[in-house]
Amino acid sequence: MSSQELTLTLAGVVLFTSSVYWMLKLEACITRGGGSLLGLLSVAVSYPLMLWLGATAEKTYLHVYAVMLCSPLAYAVLSKRGIGAIGVRLRGASSHVALGFLLGMSSLAAVAVGLPDWRATWGFILWNSLLLIPAEELYFRGFAQTIITQHVGGLLGNLAQAVLFACAFYAMGYAPTRAAYVFIAGVVEGELYRRTGSVLSTYVCQTTADILPPLLLEALGLMRG
Repeated sequence: MSSQELTLTLAGVVLFTSSVYWMLKLEACITRGGGSLLGLLSVAVSYPLMLWLGATAEKTYLHVYAVMLCSPLAYAVLSKRGIGAIGVRLRGASSHVALGFLLGMSSLAAVAVGLPDWRATWGFILWNSLLLIPAEELYFRGFAQTIITQHVGGLLGNLAQAVLFACAFYAMGYAPTRAAYVFIAGVVEGELYRRTGSVLSTYVCQTTADILPPLLLEALGLMRG
């Protein structure tokens, strides 16, 4: 590991420690209670469909992300709970954005040692920021995690959505090591969502993590793969 890579890794560790300290000082917003049978049925129907579509897709996963995006919105309408029930909230947005950005930049530590190996091309940036990440955050955090947490509590709800998150990517062809990275990221983002109650924070976190550290390392000539 070069001195630049070591510096970036240490910077990522400091950012992660600082953001986790900030996050843990927040009182949990997503808690047990208030769950509905409709919510559980919605997850039970939509998730296997996503896995099947992901496992059988040949060229594009657009239909998988269509299910991810439409299922939470349909639940919000049919349950008459509104989009606030799937984590779409603007209250406290400035602090949520700041915390999400700080936590997302901490992925410098992972990128510097070559864990995620993607390159942030313009196509990648637009595709991720406008469709993939909004769909993932709405479905796994705002929708699945909220519903599961309402029935089993915060810890199990977070772990469950992270497992669902990782398995979905494994079904879409991710190698086990990359799926494990997705699981860890899912746990961190799930805790962020549990504390803020807003998918805006997790959207900013994942968008930052997927785009800015790879761009920085590529600019420095340190990007692997």
